[in-house]
Amino acid sequence: MKVYAERPMRALGQLLVDLLLIVWVGAWTWLGLQFHERLDALRGPTRQVGEAGDNLANSLSTTGEQLRGLQLVGDLLAAPFDAIVGSARQLVEASDSSQQAIARLADLSFVVISLFPIVFAVVVWVVVRGRWMRQATAAARLRHSGHGDGLLAAQALATARLDHLARLASPGNPLDDPISRHRLASYQLHRLGLRNYEPR
Repeated sequence: MKVYAERPMRALGQLLVDLLLIVWVGAWTWLGLQFHERLDALRGPTRQVGEAGDNLANSLSTTGEQLRGLQLVGDLLAAPFDAIVGSARQLVEASDSSQQAIARLADLSFVVISLFPIVFAVVVWVVVRGRWMRQATAAARLRHSGHGDGLLAAQALATARLDHLARLASPGNPLDDPISRHRLASYQLHRLGLRNYEPR
């Protein structure tokens, strides 16, 4: 299986693309983490509000219980404290809900900002490089086979530009001419970044 081209310049280009992909993935991952951390930091103030509400509820609940112990007026005096305690508990619940919502938003931001660009780049790389690997591997095998020049030349005839074909092929059927066949086969290998055709 061919992973990199045999010609230095083509192989260097492929290596640079691979390094660029790594940088791309790292950059978008870092950017997504930065957004995640910034949004997640918003949980701090809501957490503090929740803790303050919880402390207030506990404190007033204790005070209310103490007042409720008084005869005659105990329940009357404790009623306002019970109402405040209920409001403080609702504040704690709202704080918890806000923290969960912020956490989900932070996770979603990481997916939207980082995952989509990374997946897009990786899919493009896999499609382009995978196609080249299949073609280069097959061409490299044909290069050493007895009938490889004909198949490689036929592929060149089907895909090469006409001005290149006019320069490489002789008049008539170029597949019948050994020299034209060799030139076309070498041309097709060169397009894939492989060494020239080596007749057996």
